[in-house]
Amino acid sequence: MKVGFETVVSYFPKTVMKRGDFSYLDPAIPEEQRIAFRGPDEVRRLKDKNAVEILGEGVAKMALDSAGLRTSDIDYIIAQNMGGKHSLPMVGTYIHHKLGFLEDTPVLNIQESFIDACHVAWNLILAGEYKRVLSVAVAAVGTGGWGLDPTDPVSKNFGDGAGAVIVSSQNLKCEFLSYANRTLGEMYDHLFFNLRPPLHPELQKEGGEPITVGNYLTATPQFFEWQLEHGKGMALESIKKALKKAHLTFSDLDMIIDHQADDILHERWIEGLVEAGVSRDKWKQNWNKYGDLGAANVPAILAEVWEQGQIPKDSILALFEPGLGGVLPCIVLKWLG
Repeated sequence: MKVGFETVVSYFPKTVMKRGDFSYLDPAIPEEQRIAFRGPDEVRRLKDKNAVEILGEGVAKMALDSAGLRTSDIDYIIAQNMGGKHSLPMVGTYIHHKLGFLEDTPVLNIQESFIDACHVAWNLILAGEYKRVLSVAVAAVGTGGWGLDPTDPVSKNFGDGAGAVIVSSQNLKCEFLSYANRTLGEMYDHLFFNLRPPLHPELQKEGGEPITVGNYLTATPQFFEWQLEHGKGMALESIKKALKKAHLTFSDLDMIIDHQADDILHERWIEGLVEAGVSRDKWKQNWNKYGDLGAANVPAILAEVWEQGQIPKDSILALFEPGLGGVLPCIVLKWLG
């Protein structure tokens, strides 16, 4: 049985923030590092405490409309969110309620990643119990209740947005060929969300609401050191393993879509594959348009390149999405048109 995406969509706030809007963070960045840590040209932000809920509901409705389906056609939902007004519960049950899904339609909320959500959906359909799985990924770490420390320079890398797919065996845009994952848990204590005070309280915007303690993303110096040492192998090894399982090689690969983390880290992943003979032009990115969208990056980029007609029929794509805690999943698929 062929299983893949019946549709893929993205949904973004209208408000655009430019690099200059984050210039207040410059004093926290050493002068010699300001070019390297300049951040994307722009990001989208939804300044609403319900940003995650608004984006999640919106992208889920778009997915149904794009595929010409009703809520009753979906028999399983997988959802994930980064940021939001609640740390728990996550956004899946909200989407279920607001769009009026059947009470018997299960919801699985997962921490990460979009690729793993696709793998779970693939196997649920192969098992024969479910026919269509809606998978939603939402990022709104710049607004809402938890996510970014607005006094931390890394906060300007992140945008708000959402992506969604419907995984099924019908009306397919693509066919899944293989999945591979590697887990490098040594990063467990070096990139995480946890309660802490603002990193640079002196940089809190004048007139803004005072910040005391928040559930903020934190990256230790060891995280960046580890990336410099091991970054070249992160995408390389996962993609190679997934291609091998599909009886393919790097020469068969037409396009790579990945999670666009910090530009410096992302460049290390690209360098690893370039050294292995994979042309740089096979990577599709929209970093300077949207920034880091967490798990929503991959479906959002995929939706954009598909809508722009950039995926020729029979193309082989690798979707790669590293996540917190050291998970490095990849899925290889064939685009059917």
